[in-house]
Amino acid sequence: MVFLLHQASNRAWMSQALSQATAMGVKIGVYTSASQWIPIMGSWSGASHYPLWYAHYDGRQSFSDFSPFGGWTKPAIKQYAGDASRCGVGVDLNWYP
Repeated sequence: MVFLLHQASNRAWMSQALSQATAMGVKIGVYTSASQWIPIMGSWSGASHYPLWYAHYDGRQSFSDFSPFGGWTKPAIKQYAGDASRCGVGVDLNWYP
């Protein structure tokens, strides 16, 4: 029961934040993964009309691994590596077709 209450609070906060950013003219998307979204937001799909940038560190520059969640049926960007180095600096690698 407590878990569901937290999801309800998280959904309300996210909905308000997205609405405010949109009202301010900010171009936004949502960065998450299924493993993070589901415990935090449950089955809520209220953000699915925003572009999804999802994380799945499989080293592949493709969406072939994507499984729908949170109302998203397709992603916009994939973060496919989180331990890369460029010019001596640690970076995450992203793919945007």
